Amino acid sequence: MNLELLMRTSKLILLTLIVLTIDGFAFHSADTDAEHAALAQIITELKGLDKLIDRAEKEANPTARINFQYDWLRRDLKLVRRGIQDHLDTPSSEPREFEALQGDYRQ
Repeated sequence: MNLELLMRTSKLILLTLIVLTIDGFAFHSADTDAEHAALAQIITELKGLDKLIDRAEKEANPTARINFQYDWLRRDLKLVRRGIQDHLDTPSSEPREFEALQGDYRQ
């Protein structure tokens, strides 16, 4: 059950980030301070997932035929956080390149 919650939470957060990115962060009329506050909140929420990920990993069945790759999930969340933080630190109108997310966490 905890793995299902983690998967749903992870998918919801990643989907939210994708939608915000596609929509140009949907903050077109908001001032910069409000946007920065919202992005900082996203970073905080993503960091908060670390404890939930640790708990789910401890409860995982080590003999399962297919295992959830927690290290891949941690890496992807770290990349997302770093991308947001980079934007906050050095906003730019120029497109930037980012590492691809793993996305598939089953092996």
